[in-house]
Amino acid sequence: MKLSSLPFSLSFNKTKATSVVVVMTAERVVLVYQQAERWVQAETRFSDHYNAGALKTLLQQQGLQQCAVTLVLGRSLYQGLDIDVPSLPESEWEQALPFLIQEWVPWSVSDTFAGVLSPLPQERLHIVATEKSRLFGWVTELQDAKCRVEMITVEEAVWGLSTDDSGRCLVLEQSPHQGWLLSAYRHQHWCFQRQLRGISAFSSLSQSNLLTALDNLALEIQRSLDFLTTQFRDTPIRRVFVLCEPETTELVVSTLVASLNVSIEVYSVPDGITDDHDTRLAMLLLQSPFSPHFQFPFHALFPKRALLSLPVVMSVFLGSLAMMTAIWGMGQWLMMEQNKEFAHWQHQVGTVQEALRMEIKRSALSSEEQEKNYQLAKLAASIVEKQQKLSVLQAHTDDFQEGYATVFQQLASTDMRDVSIQNLVFSGHNMTVTGIARHADSVPQWVATFSQYSTLSGRCFDQLTLGRNEHNALTFQLQANAS
Repeated sequence: MKLSSLPFSLSFNKTKATSVVVVMTAERVVLVYQQAERWVQAETRFSDHYNAGALKTLLQQQGLQQCAVTLVLGRSLYQGLDIDVPSLPESEWEQALPFLIQEWVPWSVSDTFAGVLSPLPQERLHIVATEKSRLFGWVTELQDAKCRVEMITVEEAVWGLSTDDSGRCLVLEQSPHQGWLLSAYRHQHWCFQRQLRGISAFSSLSQSNLLTALDNLALEIQRSLDFLTTQFRDTPIRRVFVLCEPETTELVVSTLVASLNVSIEVYSVPDGITDDHDTRLAMLLLQSPFSPHFQFPFHALFPKRALLSLPVVMSVFLGSLAMMTAIWGMGQWLMMEQNKEFAHWQHQVGTVQEALRMEIKRSALSSEEQEKNYQLAKLAASIVEKQQKLSVLQAHTDDFQEGYATVFQQLASTDMRDVSIQNLVFSGHNMTVTGIARHADSVPQWVATFSQYSTLSGRCFDQLTLGRNEHNALTFQLQANAS
């Protein structure tokens, strides 16, 4: 019987947007993606341990850049554990898990990266843990290859995509390292796994022993179905997906169809790529319309930047110092510009006055009195206008020459133990001070100290207003001008 003639076969046609799935195992790296309606598979193998840079090199050999990469960890790269539900808020589980499982994993607490794969009955959790430094190295290689990490998940979570979000199913898997595994999924969440022991590799058995092994396999699956039926009473399991070697798939499926009263389905991969365990895993993730329920929070691999570190504090300090220096320099430049303008207007006034004297002298020698009077009136009006401009400019120039820095320094030197300044406004020689006082007589006492300072002693205080704000604090407003 050919595989194509089997009663059930699972084959997806709908594909996601362009993306790359990388399956990492202890022996190799498998890369699968779609290019121009054609599926492409590439891999690299290593003998003893992972060769640093192998993932980056494989991506570069395929010319893949600016693509979304999903990293799938094979079972040999992580460890599964069942623990009691921690008596902590769920938001703190991510930080607490490495400490809770440190006795059962070979990595240190700081090098353990763990997450909750699925909740279990009786207040239990199934945890998956892996080595953080190794995972960080792979993510770094992906970034160096100019690829974006879309998600990091594990093999058990991907097989859960065999069914829709509301169904239940069994996945019979011939694992390269653990023999036959039977896993149960509920709403695409892993909830049960059993290793079927005592079943040898079919390729090494005789015909009679092969039939016996197939019967034993069907019997073990039926026992698991009976057990899980008592657990999932609301919805029984009606589908079993078979994942085994291509040369034995037809024989296994035909045996299970004859022995079990459930739907038996197999995976088919597109032509042109190798049909093996890791490739099926990648194709299921690429072609399924769903996403795995479990994903490692890979953003936590990168250390958070300390905002109060010495370099950051020094940068803020130097930036503030540079800004203050720029403001002081702008003030000095404005003062120089005002002095230049004042000198220019003084020169203009002197020129006009000299012209007026010359005009008067010429007018005295002129016989036309009417023209002389007209010119005199015109010059006099010009002088008055320019003197008015000069007086206004003189007032502003005096303010700039005096400089507000001295006023601020002398105000800061006064005794302000009972007074707090909130607002300070200068308008020419006028000064308005707004603030909060401890007592009503604190303001007069404070003003009395102005006589000790040159920029404050000559001011006449016309008005003092006292009041209360919304916090019942005593407020004051003091208006003063230069005498």
